[in-house]
Amino acid sequence: MNKRTDIDNLVFDLGNVLFTFQPLDWLKKIYPEPLAKQVNAAVFDSPHWAEVDRGVLTMDEVIARMLFDAPDMAEWITPAISEYLNMVQPIPENVALLPRLKSSGYRLYVLSNFGAAFFAETRACNPFLEQCFDGLLISGEVHIVKPETAIYLLLAHTFHLDPARTLFIDDRQENIDSARSVGIRGMCYTRHEQFFELFA
Repeated sequence: MNKRTDIDNLVFDLGNVLFTFQPLDWLKKIYPEPLAKQVNAAVFDSPHWAEVDRGVLTMDEVIARMLFDAPDMAEWITPAISEYLNMVQPIPENVALLPRLKSSGYRLYVLSNFGAAFFAETRACNPFLEQCFDGLLISGEVHIVKPETAIYLLLAHTFHLDPARTLFIDDRQENIDSARSVGIRGMCYTRHEQFFELFA
């Protein structure tokens, strides 16, 4: 891949860009579909899951809030959370591009909404996160989540990035829009071929 002259820094989201994260699909492998949907709604679609990413509550506190909202799901909430790391697996074809992008001259960074404890385990199991990236900013470690503009400002400040020469790649348009509001360029990722279209 040839390096573009207008971009120096590539910032990657993790979920659904470099790692799988489709909780409902995973839960359907474990439970009948109606129950899988209920469990997903009580856990991963719950507003309390965002507090895992923000890292200001303990997991016990998050679970207590989920149980308060959905007491009929008590039997399944904790087991579903224990499946989280099984849901988060590298996407091989995208991970394989990282060394090529780095060798082309890009500086690579991560910006992801991710619980700190979960990320520590994921990082330990995936050495490419240490090998390929120049810096990682994880919401659960800094207690700010996307799409809050403060996290993009912190990214630029922490790693001394020129926003105009930085491209953020994320699977959620609201996160891209927020990055753009502070001058960072963005690409909403939906398919692997976009990388070749962008960096060919």
